[in-house]
Order: sequence, then structure tokens, then C-alpha cells
Amino acid sequence: MVSPHPPTHVQELRHPEVDPRIRWFRAGEEVDTFAVVTSRFLIFVDTMATPALMRQVIEAVRPDVAGRTVLVLNTHADWDHVYGNSLFNPERDLPGLLIASEATPGTACSPAPPRTACGSSRPRIPASPTSFWSALT
Repeated sequence: MVSPHPPTHVQELRHPEVDPRIRWFRAGEEVDTFAVVTSRFLIFVDTMATPALMRQVIEAVRPDVAGRTVLVLNTHADWDHVYGNSLFNPERDLPGLLIASEATPGTACSPAPPRTACGSSRPRIPASPTSFWSALT
């Protein structure tokens, strides 16, 4: 259940059995976001429920960006997993390649609580290079 008071801060979580290259972020009771740091890539898995929350994640991992290609992987197209996608293009916070299913652009506002910007001002899917594959779910 979504809280009537949306979260405003992101918290980084740690677990002793999780590789430290996998950074885990949570905002309230909403979706988690992960940043996976490899030698060549910085991979974000889902992008929080708002651009403001995702911006906090980006700033937390900014030191890990140097020399890495940024990839964004959406697990599915619900608004609380993709709303931060708009930050990943050259004109915004961080250029990145979005990897998602073909359904993502049309369903980025699938059932959203009234407190989101969905509806009259639909979230902007990034203008960055985007890959959509029908095989992804």
C-alpha cells in the first residue's frame, strides 16, 4: 500500500551478503532502485517513483560514473519503476541508455496514485538512446 505521504528522501541500504558493487536504495515503502557497478558499466535497475528521488540516487553514485557507460534497466513499466527515466539523457542529469520493453513508453503512467504527475502531465520518457525489446517482460 502506498503511503498518503510520499517519501522525500532516499536511503542507501547495505546487507553483509550482497556484493558492495551492488548499491541498494529505498525511498519509503515504494520501489527499490539498484546501481550495479562493473568495470565498464554503471547499471541502474529501475528509477524510483519521482525524478527528485532518482536524482538523490544519481548523486550518491556519481563517483562511480567516471569511465563507465550508464545503462538503465526497467524491470517493468509501472510508473513507480520508470518515473526517474527522464533524468537519463544528455540535457538532464546523466546521459544513459535505457533498456526496457516495448510497453514502457505507453504504460509509464499505469495505475498511479493521484499524488503523481501522471494524467495531465505524463512523465517524460527520456530522449536518450533507447532500446525496446519485445522479449523483455
